[in-house]
Amino acid sequence: MTTNPHDRRLADLARILGLERNLLEYLLYKLVAARLLMAGTDPRYIIQSLVEVEDALDRVRVIAGKREAALTEIARAVGLERDQLTISRLAEMASPATRFVMYELKHEYVRLAHQIEQVSSDNKRLADLALSTTAEVLKNLAGSPAGVTYDQRGSSHQAQPRPVRLDEVI
Repeated sequence: MTTNPHDRRLADLARILGLERNLLEYLLYKLVAARLLMAGTDPRYIIQSLVEVEDALDRVRVIAGKREAALTEIARAVGLERDQLTISRLAEMASPATRFVMYELKHEYVRLAHQIEQVSSDNKRLADLALSTTAEVLKNLAGSPAGVTYDQRGSSHQAQPRPVRLDEVI
């Protein structure tokens, strides 16, 4: 039985891809948690949740750097350009066990990419809605023209309510 000289590199890459898949799953979890908080009525933990999303993204970036380094090494070893290496092409070069893992990872990456994109879109929509609602509340607190009234001389003018500090209102 001949051994592919690249099996070890490909197995190491499959391990890195598996770690990246786990981190993408974790990122998805954090995005869903943030979406639930933004859709809820208690905003206390939204900022903390968004910080956790950013932390998860940082972890994904770190492992993505390791993946790119491994892919560059494999590309150099097999005499290909880095952009010619797809998971399918790598799987064809791998041993049967590693090939199976890579095809499974490819399927998982597609699923996760779709779900992350959907939840991120939902989160953006909820954040935009919250921002516009907050702007409207602040506008109402600061006051907007309330209509026509009369001054001391009997002339009409637009009434401009003065801003009121929230703690004075409460």
